[in-house]
Amino acid sequence: KKEGLAVFGTSSGNFADNSKYLFLEMQEEQEISPVWISPDQDVINMLREKGFRADKSDSIKAKYLILRSEIAIFDHALRDFDSWMPLGAIKLNLWHGFPLKTIRTGEKPDGKLLRLLSNKYSNLFFKPDYFLRTDKKYDKFYRDSFNTAKTVHAGYPRNDVFNQDIEGKDILATEIDQENYIVYMPTWREDKKLDEIVELEALDNIFESLKYTLILKPHPYTEIDKEFENIS
Repeated sequence: KKEGLAVFGTSSGNFADNSKYLFLEMQEEQEISPVWISPDQDVINMLREKGFRADKSDSIKAKYLILRSEIAIFDHALRDFDSWMPLGAIKLNLWHGFPLKTIRTGEKPDGKLLRLLSNKYSNLFFKPDYFLRTDKKYDKFYRDSFNTAKTVHAGYPRNDVFNQDIEGKDILATEIDQENYIVYMPTWREDKKLDEIVELEALDNIFESLKYTLILKPHPYTEIDKEFENIS
């Protein structure tokens, strides 16, 4: 393992979430050599143009860096790294949300073979050495759900950035140009589309009458089939 080499990634492949902001923060650490790994060549090109180290996950160089890395940092799972490749590295799961429901290995198989095998696979290859949690109250919940005995109590990098001056934090950020708006960021509902749970058309009409805009940021895996005048 190469001392100080840290690979970063997200399950979506985008330059986003907790991994993004910790990656940017680590640029100032002399003892850490951060490299962003992504399957998206556009993301790699964008980061390289801005002077950051980045490599496409299916390249020979990326695989070599992952195998040599001392630290592997992600915010959901090791999908960007080829699950077995960071074996031997210190794996830190930054996660990305609040435990409103059972997750990962805490989910009951319900007699489904696929779910049972998925949980076993997670225990073998996705087990983090450390897990970031923002509240000590849920320490046992996270340790049980992610099959790890070690947790780190700290803030989420994506939230801490609001009180920090980190170079590059505005990369891919979108400025809201509306004066009157409300932000709605619903969590993941398995096997359900957002418009099957929330009456978006009715909300659109309400916001039109109020002269407001709803800034909707759904879960990355959530699909929305329609476009609305007052929901963006």
